Amino acid sequence: MAKKDRYQQLDAAVQALLARPAGRASQRRLQGNAQLAALVRLAEDLRGLPRIEFREQLKKEMLMSTAPAPQTAAISSKEAVKLRTVTPYIVALKALELVEFYKHAFGALVNVQGKGSAGGYHIEVELGDSMLMVGGGGEFRGPELPTALWYFVEDTDTVYRRALDLGATSISEPVDQPYGDREAGIKDLGGNTWYISTHRGARYIREGLTTVTPYLHPRSGAQQIDFLERAFQAQVLERHDDPDGAVRHALLRMGESRIALGEARGPYQPMPTMFYLNVDGVDSWYQRAVEAGATPMHAPASQPYGARVGAVKDPFDNQWWISEPAARPPDPRKVER
Repeated sequence: MAKKDRYQQLDAAVQALLARPAGRASQRRLQGNAQLAALVRLAEDLRGLPRIEFREQLKKEMLMSTAPAPQTAAISSKEAVKLRTVTPYIVALKALELVEFYKHAFGALVNVQGKGSAGGYHIEVELGDSMLMVGGGGEFRGPELPTALWYFVEDTDTVYRRALDLGATSISEPVDQPYGDREAGIKDLGGNTWYISTHRGARYIREGLTTVTPYLHPRSGAQQIDFLERAFQAQVLERHDDPDGAVRHALLRMGESRIALGEARGPYQPMPTMFYLNVDGVDSWYQRAVEAGATPMHAPASQPYGARVGAVKDPFDNQWWISEPAARPPDPRKVER
């Protein structure tokens, strides 16, 4: 039998501790692991406290403290993940806590962390080959904007179990799907939905996809697709409709990125999302989105940090912050003398 990982060891020891009278028997489960044994001794000393909520919180904090503490990408030897055409931007009142969850549950790397113009944090994290932006917290008091994300991992069961241990809520347990993926669903501390998948193929990530892909649940899949085609030159790569015409699943290409969607039904309801759209020629993209039916939020304008940015809200309340990178300084070798 394969050796249990330390999350399983600690969980088994804590469950035994809570189920039996005080003693040192549970520590024998952790022989050879002084760090986990010390944590269980602490829990054993506190086991008499009456509130089960406190015990669960203690267990969660113990698990968090034993999870690997990843380095930030800024001091990592690996090259930072590049910014693709479309990047999901989550807004949460507990932004810092949410990022800590991503670090310990998913092994995310923090690439950038600073303060935004609204007083909240702006944080960029890497998950595999993908980037995710998180804003809010601090002095920010605006509305939260959770979203749904399709997340490919090497072992769905392990990531699902670890996420639940760290405070996530289960939506669906791991199951093998007929289309070749093992999938599970969770809701994180900020209300975001994660479809955790492992593809049964040559790679655990489906061909043509990346580690993280945004997943929309609009009221009308056909109308959402039509808007993305007209506004942002999206191309439909895959589309499966139900007999009644509802879009069950679709996959679209937008530049270097992919967006998936499935029409709202049952527990899968709309979650209006914020996106950072990285393009050339922001003014033309902004104008085309408005002509396709988007509502203007901010006309394109040059920002103090150099980029030119405009924003629109599409007919399904998704926000699109369209950004053109700061112009590069001229090459001195090509300047006429």
